[in-house]
Amino acid sequence: MNLYRSEIPSDSTLKLHFWKKSRRIPGNVPYVVDNLWEWKRPAIFPSRQHSIYASPSVAIAKKSGGDGKETVFRVVINGACSIVQIEAEDARFHPDCNKLRKQLNELLGPDWINSDLEIKRQIAALWALCLEKGEVESLFSLLPLAAIRQEIENAVTLWNTARLIDLSGPPPFQKGEIWFEPKESWRLLPLDSNCL
Repeated sequence: MNLYRSEIPSDSTLKLHFWKKSRRIPGNVPYVVDNLWEWKRPAIFPSRQHSIYASPSVAIAKKSGGDGKETVFRVVINGACSIVQIEAEDARFHPDCNKLRKQLNELLGPDWINSDLEIKRQIAALWALCLEKGEVESLFSLLPLAAIRQEIENAVTLWNTARLIDLSGPPPFQKGEIWFEPKESWRLLPLDSNCL
């Protein structure tokens, strides 16, 4: 199985890339949803916050590009790597993106919006970017989030159908988004005519 990625070519595109500890800002998924996904992420799956994204086909990689200035490359992973695929072609289309925000607002109700600034500040932190699992966990120990913890925990469904990938076999889903967290390095290579 090959992985493909769409990028705007630059001087560093074809260079060897190494895993970075820094977190990436989600571009297509609301911050609050990304934080809830990280909170409920089973340890066997790579973190979206540290991952590189890819597609199972050239056509999907082309479609995932933004403004048409991108070029599709083949991804080569060196060494150990944790790779996952979801059924949705792009995480932004996963039902959790709309459902979790709506359910969170419904469960919190209007009381927290009318509460004092300190309570608003504590709850609003859930909408901050790139929270770690422990940071989200600490927020759900505070009221009113503590009162709705179980409902929100049960509402997170991304990981229910996510599948780990072994690159020696076919992908679990023909069109699903893939992300990977390399333990060593990875690189992009130009497509040859056989890949098209």
